[in-house]
Amino acid sequence: MLALNILHRSFTGLVDQPMEYGQSSPIGYVFSVKVFTLLLGDSEYALRLYSLIVGCGALLLMALFSKRYLYKTGTLVSIALFAAGPHLVYYSAEVKQYIGDVAVSLIFMMIAFKLIDEQATFNRFLLFGGIGAILLWFAHPAVFSAAGVGATLLLHYGLSKDRKKLSWALLCGVMWGISLITFYLVHLRHLASSELLLGFWQEGFMPLPPWKHLDWLAQVWQSLLHDPLGTGVNPVFALIIFAFGIYFLFRRDWRLGAMICLPLVFALLASGLHKYSLIGRLLLFTTPIFILALGAGIDGLGLLFKQRYLSLGIQLIGALFLLYMPFQISYEEFITPRYREHIKPFMEYLRDHRKADDLIYVYYNAGPAFRFYAPKYGLDSNEYMIGADRSVNPQAPFDEIDTLVGHKRVWIIFSHVYERSGFNEKDFILERLDQAGKKEREYRVPETSVFLYLYNLK
Repeated sequence: MLALNILHRSFTGLVDQPMEYGQSSPIGYVFSVKVFTLLLGDSEYALRLYSLIVGCGALLLMALFSKRYLYKTGTLVSIALFAAGPHLVYYSAEVKQYIGDVAVSLIFMMIAFKLIDEQATFNRFLLFGGIGAILLWFAHPAVFSAAGVGATLLLHYGLSKDRKKLSWALLCGVMWGISLITFYLVHLRHLASSELLLGFWQEGFMPLPPWKHLDWLAQVWQSLLHDPLGTGVNPVFALIIFAFGIYFLFRRDWRLGAMICLPLVFALLASGLHKYSLIGRLLLFTTPIFILALGAGIDGLGLLFKQRYLSLGIQLIGALFLLYMPFQISYEEFITPRYREHIKPFMEYLRDHRKADDLIYVYYNAGPAFRFYAPKYGLDSNEYMIGADRSVNPQAPFDEIDTLVGHKRVWIIFSHVYERSGFNEKDFILERLDQAGKKEREYRVPETSVFLYLYNLK
């Protein structure tokens, strides 16, 4: 869906959001991918290149940051968690902006410690103020990272009574604020008023007051461990390690602890105000925060025991609990990749077996993928019909099937099938087709969830 918008819209058109199919993505991201496609063509590789580069860069940043602020064991655990994280790997190859959220979060943490440095000059504040202002256009949750870093800088220089650098930090904040206001007027205000987006993400809005809804917080914590962290570890064990890690980070350097915790606080506040949803991939920007805290928690476990081998043994057990699931999932995906809604083999089959007068009916949820690949397989837009969205008109797909009756060869392709509470839309449509005619052929590819049928409806 997003790829179609990037390919078919101009740069000006990409500013107007939400885009077709209700898609929303930061302007910096869609502009960058648009440039790659103009330079390298519209292949999947060109569309995914931004995510791959940013994902690899984020891994390097995570390694540098962990090495600088954690001990050896915590560093190894953090890097391993990040490198093998199934969702981090996935979004490093997906035409979506979310791995950029992770990279931007890490860059803002780097900015904080570059500006806390006693040797920081006015030019450095000006440089990183400009960098931060640009980053806000590349990731929606960058505002939480900027707010957390800005608050930490103000606290640091306010407590140290360094008025000169406090004024420089305020200048950074002003630069970021102007950039955010501009970004809001150009882009974010359209998303904030989108009923489609608000409805889609409403489950991730924190109910208020939060202390009366601890079950919601517990559910979010458990969900976060699965997606995006991908650990699958016991939530109580993970919470203990996380809390211990936060304590350890504050004890080592309160600025590091504040810089890690404050973006989470701001994100929770925005969620409570129904401005940002805390669910699934929208939480990916928090992965560096939680991974660093978990790594610090493993470091802290070792400090509880003076006996060296006992300390290492406890750390090893804790690390194994955290790393087992991410490594298992990543290993399985590497050995046997899951193609899921892999429509290309079906497009090839259609190209090779369809006849001139054949009709092609595309299930509405398969429409975006079919539209993307159709030109690559010699199909013009007037050679196929994409069904109407059932969520708009529940009866539409079945009325459309009735219009196909009378044709001898009709191809039907399904993908991303709607299924809920025992109701499968594909099966329901096929039942209608079986009543209207005869199924001549069925084509499937193992490990995919795409279905292609040839019906005689004459």
